[in-house]
Amino acid sequence: MGHLPMLSAMCEKMGLVELIDCKLGNQDNRIVTTGNAIKAMMMNIVSGRKPLYRLERFYENTDTEKLFGQDVAPEHLTDDTMARVLDDLYDIGPKKIMTELAMLRPLLKTYMVSIRGVRRMKNCFQIKRG
Repeated sequence: MGHLPMLSAMCEKMGLVELIDCKLGNQDNRIVTTGNAIKAMMMNIVSGRKPLYRLERFYENTDTEKLFGQDVAPEHLTDDTMARVLDDLYDIGPKKIMTELAMLRPLLKTYMVSIRGVRRMKNCFQIKRG
């Protein structure tokens, strides 16, 4: 599993899955919640970015129940699932989620970064220590 458990723990510490699921709910009683699907895509991007249609294969030798919760198997992480999730995320606005994660969640406190030390640069954030 390599670095995936660490990435999963970071997502949990940020409250990513809970925030997204709170905003969107579990539409259609899906096996993979919207938050877990976004988490799966983010972990894939950080790990070398496989196309969405290969996401199922990316996780096939991984303990997905440990990373995403009970009953989530690699065959549930299909491109159709991810496409529905991206549509849902678009509807609520990804900027709203990112802003809430960055400003309203305990992320900054957890890593002891003051808001004055965060500065937006193009499409990323730079954090100054001190």
